[in-house]
Amino acid sequence: MQSSHTSSRIERASYRDPVGEQVITTTSTKCTYLGIIEVTRLQFQEAGTTCVECPTCGARRTLKSPKDRPHFPSHPRRLTPPPKGERRWIEQEQIWKLVED
Repeated sequence: MQSSHTSSRIERASYRDPVGEQVITTTSTKCTYLGIIEVTRLQFQEAGTTCVECPTCGARRTLKSPKDRPHFPSHPRRLTPPPKGERRWIEQEQIWKLVED
């Protein structure tokens, strides 16, 4: 007696089903520091510069018109060494100081 039964095989795609909570990891190019710059408008005027340096990543920004309580603007994280010889405001031990290197 001949069998009329033909077997067909079903194949599944070769990947695993996710198990548990899925966490998407990406590397952000934005710096997280957005703090207040504790330098007054008068201090900016007396120093002759409105260039400030991010205490987290070292990025430098020139404030166009500093307000009474300016915030460090949103910026990409600095990936290269900063240039030398530029007057700027930096935060050291929670105090903003004018430096030039």
